[in-house]
Amino acid sequence: MPMNKIPNSMTTDQILGYLRQYPELGHEIALTLPERERSVLILLHGIGCEMHSLSHVAELMSLSITRVRQIDLHAIRKLRHHSRKHLIDEHMSANSEKNFAQNHFHTQAQKREQM
Repeated sequence: MPMNKIPNSMTTDQILGYLRQYPELGHEIALTLPERERSVLILLHGIGCEMHSLSHVAELMSLSITRVRQIDLHAIRKLRHHSRKHLIDEHMSANSEKNFAQNHFHTQAQKREQM
């Protein structure tokens, strides 16, 4: 496996789902893509907006459905590249630490209530 590719620990669907869950991160990463790829990725996968069909995106951008699909695949390939993947990893790490702290606080509060 080339060193510049992320491990397959996260599937493409998981990455896109995470970006939909955190649209501010999705837009931050999308800004690193060329405009056409950014638009296709955001519209097709509903990052910070409603998901649109291939045919609707093709019509909006005056492209064929096949071309929109190609652009989408190219953009997704770029998402999986280490230069963008580290942004997702950092965000996930920060959120897991935040969630751990919140869960720890609630657990401690519950223990005090049981005393």
